[in-house]
Amino acid sequence: MSTHDETQVAEVFGDDEDHHGSETQDGTPVVGAPASPPGASANGGTSVPAPRVAATRRTRGKPAKASAKAKAPNTRAASKARADTAAARAAKYPRHSVQRALRVPQALYEQNGGQPATMAEAVRFTGGTAVSGPFKTEVSSAKKYGLLESVERNKIGLTERARKAIAPQSPTDRIDALREGILAAPDLSEVYNFYRGENLPDQQFFRNALT
Repeated sequence: MSTHDETQVAEVFGDDEDHHGSETQDGTPVVGAPASPPGASANGGTSVPAPRVAATRRTRGKPAKASAKAKAPNTRAASKARADTAAARAAKYPRHSVQRALRVPQALYEQNGGQPATMAEAVRFTGGTAVSGPFKTEVSSAKKYGLLESVERNKIGLTERARKAIAPQSPTDRIDALREGILAAPDLSEVYNFYRGENLPDQQFFRNALT
């Protein structure tokens, strides 16, 4: 290459010493400058990499506790309902008085024409919304008094004793039906026959005798 050609190349591309590894006045590398080797700073010194700070994750403990507290009442209510249902199944005697046990039969008689109904229908006839443990216990008491009975297709229906108590045809029909229900109930009939004609003991001792 001639001297004239070398001069033209130098004018277009610049000299290697002026182009590579050069910087601007503020220290910014010029485009095309070779990258600094690892660990080297822009001014030629050795740079120490900054320590990496581990990212910490913030947990939301308070909302979780609030959620647990909000669920606690529902959990306790569900546990109590299951306990009541289990106790009703274990106990032989009715858990309600004979007058209270007439509530569901009365609702079937008035709201459903005395026809059988499912448990879901029966609870609506009594003003409820769901078949809960206490409602099942109440139905169980009515069955033990002989006021309700299971019929086809998982339904419950009135017995003649219930109809006699709800719609008496004579002045003594209601009291006779209630007496028959008490005498037919498990355990209660035994207590009645045991204390028949005698004074009942104090409530504490009477309760101990029943349990």
